[in-house]
Amino acid sequence: MRILQPKARRATKRTRDRIREHGPIFKIKDVDFPPCMRGEQSVLVEAADMWMGWLPLNEVDIAKPLKKST
Repeated sequence: MRILQPKARRATKRTRDRIREHGPIFKIKDVDFPPCMRGEQSVLVEAADMWMGWLPLNEVDIAKPLKKST
């Protein structure tokens, strides 16, 4: 699990809204250039509420993985 933050000036309203609605903690499932994102390098993420979707990689900052508490 990683924390995603929108990049201050680059993130679109869509990206900011998805992180606000479903995050900020996501599981990264894939990184690719999907046609649904106009071929832009994007990250496929899954949220705890089971929402899954692509976010443009150039619009998010990805923090280091969260450590599991023991």
